[in-house]
Amino acid sequence: MRTLLRLTLALIGNVNHPSSDGLVLAALYPKRREIILNELCRDLFKEKFGTKLFSLAHELGHWILHVEDVNGMQLSLFEDDVFYCRSSQKSPIEYQADWFAGCLLMPEAILSPLIMDLQNDKTIITWPYLYSIAKTFRVSITALTTRLDQLKLLYIDSEGAIHRSPEEAMGQNSLF
Repeated sequence: MRTLLRLTLALIGNVNHPSSDGLVLAALYPKRREIILNELCRDLFKEKFGTKLFSLAHELGHWILHVEDVNGMQLSLFEDDVFYCRSSQKSPIEYQADWFAGCLLMPEAILSPLIMDLQNDKTIITWPYLYSIAKTFRVSITALTTRLDQLKLLYIDSEGAIHRSPEEAMGQNSLF
């Protein structure tokens, strides 16, 4: 049985870990059952709304998805008893942890009806409205738009225009 995780805000021991590319936002120490947010990112967490919560949910995703509980052993993917959350370098397990965080913070059962109701009411979804939704869920706009894309609820083209689908963006509306 897994025990509770402890959350700490501290300097992460080795921010320049050789395997890390980019800023280390947080780290999971499985054997210590601890998530540490990088104190050096305190201003970033304040400035970029939702980054702190998403980082915590991401690390929790690693705990749930990637830490083996059999006989108290951890998987070998944890280097030196620590797993760093990087701002770059997306491996499959990083995508899985991001997906977990998105599902936890923006459940499909809540987000999907919200967007579908707007679309059914013929409401034009604008960026200010999306920012309002992101604030409600306490996530960044990037996390929200990524989740909306994953769920195929909205499509945002390369110029930032919001569409119901990629097909609508290309002018291919349904005939029926």
